[in-house]
Amino acid sequence: MGKIRSRFTWALFFLAVSVAPVFAATSARAAPIAEGDAASRCAALVGAVSGVPNAPTRIVSAKFVQAQGKLPAFCDVLALVQPDVGVGIRLPTQTWNGKFFLLGRGGYCRAIAMDPCDAPLRKGYACAVTDQGHKTNESDDVWIYGDTQAKVDCGFRGTHVATLAAKAVTTRFYGAPPAHAYFFGCSTGGRMGLVEAERFPYDFDGIVAGSAPVSKSVDSLGLMWGALAMMDKTGAAVLTADDLRFVAKAALAACDGDDGLKDGVISDPFRCRFDPVALQCGATRQGPCLTPEQVAALRKMYQGATTPSGLRLVAGGLLPGSELNWIKSYLPQTRYDSIVGLSMATMFRYMVEPDRGPNWKITDFDWDKDYKLDSLYEAFMTADDPDLRPFKKAGGKLIIYHGLADEYIMPKTIVDFYSAVSSVMGGPANTADFARLFLVPGMNHCTGGAGVSSLAMIPALEAWVESGSAPDVILGAHLKAKTAGTFYEEDILPPDAANVAFTRPIYPYPLTTIYRGTGDPNDAASFKPGKSDAPSRY
Repeated sequence: MGKIRSRFTWALFFLAVSVAPVFAATSARAAPIAEGDAASRCAALVGAVSGVPNAPTRIVSAKFVQAQGKLPAFCDVLALVQPDVGVGIRLPTQTWNGKFFLLGRGGYCRAIAMDPCDAPLRKGYACAVTDQGHKTNESDDVWIYGDTQAKVDCGFRGTHVATLAAKAVTTRFYGAPPAHAYFFGCSTGGRMGLVEAERFPYDFDGIVAGSAPVSKSVDSLGLMWGALAMMDKTGAAVLTADDLRFVAKAALAACDGDDGLKDGVISDPFRCRFDPVALQCGATRQGPCLTPEQVAALRKMYQGATTPSGLRLVAGGLLPGSELNWIKSYLPQTRYDSIVGLSMATMFRYMVEPDRGPNWKITDFDWDKDYKLDSLYEAFMTADDPDLRPFKKAGGKLIIYHGLADEYIMPKTIVDFYSAVSSVMGGPANTADFARLFLVPGMNHCTGGAGVSSLAMIPALEAWVESGSAPDVILGAHLKAKTAGTFYEEDILPPDAANVAFTRPIYPYPLTTIYRGTGDPNDAASFKPGKSDAPSRY
């Protein structure tokens, strides 16, 4: 772990460890419920829930679960909001902190799984998860084919009505409404968080939205573009895994050290001027090299989707430092088939309007005109409204984060969105007092990567909402191993110190992290803020 005993680092760890109990003490805590009373009160929940406008709710089942392992005793509830939005709710009977927590999940809406509530439950939250109308974990999107109600629920309604229902159940169980309501989600869950802030500004006091596809159709174009760039006309891979490892090493050699420290992480890839043409084979070049076709494919990945005439369809492509992630996601595993390519094929066949049918292939996409056809789909799935004035007026606080090595959601899109929010809200200062963006060097999609893999975001959000202490910095940690069976546990609870390899301060955009030149490089106290030039790259 290195030396992380500086005053700065321990202060940040103290925030992560202690802020929740401090603020929970000021919340409207319910008195602990005796086991016998908890079981009967829990069972009594079954049936219709009255007084939930716009969300007719029926509790299907409710049973008391005794404390076991790290989990406290809780009432386990399954509810259904008409016509078909499922909601799972866990209500701690002994340890409720007086607050409500909803977790948004990734993917294209999926069946309820309550494991994501483990960490919030341990922290004392009443915690909920919704399926947004999708009853299986299948990712083929056939379930949504031709079903407008399913698209409405998956796109925006499901999360809202699930929140209304879960809050009503929480109030009914404890006899008092929660003092505060929080949301945390990444990927599609991050999009759900932005949708909540934009369309339903009174649902949550605080929201964490990570790696959000701000415009689902635009992001899908970027993903499909990348899948096509990585294969030739026959559907075979243009590059090999070894080629991409070679490119990743070269990009790192060109731009690692941009923060004053060579640590295997590109701190500000927007500043990185790496061009793969430097690796192209030539008459005098010795050792590994790339063909012109391979260089062209790489440039497409960094550039992002355009029309044949050069009209930019996305804000930008993937960033230097993310290349190793392309091996699994973008390289065809068989002819024409990569993980991203298959995902985009099924999505454009069944989810995107107009439905293209089961025989459509990503190679059928007409880059001159087909991008104009996705407006109806975007109406269901968009999260790109920068007018957050109602959310701010309601007192809401928003933390947005995005990994700069994200292989699925192009980081420049969130920078553009935040800049648009700033413009609408009247400038950076008027935005930063309720919404802040944190760009995380070396983080992959949502978590993991060579850099920081977890952030103490929920304690920071609680401090912002409940005491007005804005997050000028959030402590990030690179974990030696992801805690098994958890859902971003270390973003909600403080990580096990023995599992931390190094720490970094993550500053709000447009600041980046700079090594001070002295001190333990594994210690967050050895770093200071610097200025990013993210907007100037494109």
